[in-house]
Amino acid sequence: MKVTFLATLFIGFSLLSSCGSSGSAGNRADDLCSCAQESGIDFNGITSERDLERLARKMERLPEKDMKKAGKCVVDVLKGIQKDVKEMNDSEKSAYIRNFSKASIDTDCVVDAMEDFKYDEFEKLLELGIDELEDELVRD
Repeated sequence: MKVTFLATLFIGFSLLSSCGSSGSAGNRADDLCSCAQESGIDFNGITSERDLERLARKMERLPEKDMKKAGKCVVDVLKGIQKDVKEMNDSEKSAYIRNFSKASIDTDCVVDAMEDFKYDEFEKLLELGIDELEDELVRD
């Protein structure tokens, strides 16, 4: 159950309204965030990959009571998503999933997790990627 719970949280990693509130992809993303917050998971103060690893370990060690509560909450949200998309065609489902993904990034959980993160390596990776692509373009 812990693996499923973690996977669901990370897939939706967007987790502020009460569990299972209705209907839109944005509400469902907020609902998942609420599931995490209500189980005591705090996304503040993440500044590095190491902090993300600590957060994952903390999730794995949630007390059984909190794990069950969060798991039930996540199931309720997933059932809500299932209900939302039940009558949709593929195009509508695609739009729903895109909206859910976009909304997930704007949840309090993800914003809190990203706010304090140090992005020094990001700039270095960008520079490296640009240099490699420019070199590749020159060779062609």
